[in-house]
Amino acid sequence: MTPLDRRDFVKAGTGTALGMSLSPAALLGRERGKAADRLRLGFIGMGGRGSWLLGLAIRRDDTEIKAVCDIVPEKSQRAAEAVTEVGRAEPRQFTAGEEDYVNLLERDDIDAVIIATPWLWHTPMAIAAMERGKAVGVEVPAATT
Repeated sequence: MTPLDRRDFVKAGTGTALGMSLSPAALLGRERGKAADRLRLGFIGMGGRGSWLLGLAIRRDDTEIKAVCDIVPEKSQRAAEAVTEVGRAEPRQFTAGEEDYVNLLERDDIDAVIIATPWLWHTPMAIAAMERGKAVGVEVPAATT
């Protein structure tokens, strides 16, 4: 077996991450392009990374943004406006404090959540989401948080 150097490791990891991001519908076993089978997303944390990830998601035709959550109402509002500016339905906003993300997770119309909060929150939010049957994406590798 040939040892894997750092450069090859990074390339392999990047390729895997890119491949998984290409088709969220396929990731959940859905046919791409069917309106009823779009990946329905909720976003928790609408700061720099959360907003950037939201921007990527709203460019895809196989996603719907159902909800956004941030403890700073202005950030949530900006995120909702970004969604409507591209002609999509306005997402529900959750801004009632540090635990309001739980209300987002309780929604039946969300398949997956993207967590882009301070690292302290990654694990409890991811666990709470998975306990409710949601697929989870965390802004950084969860192993480091």
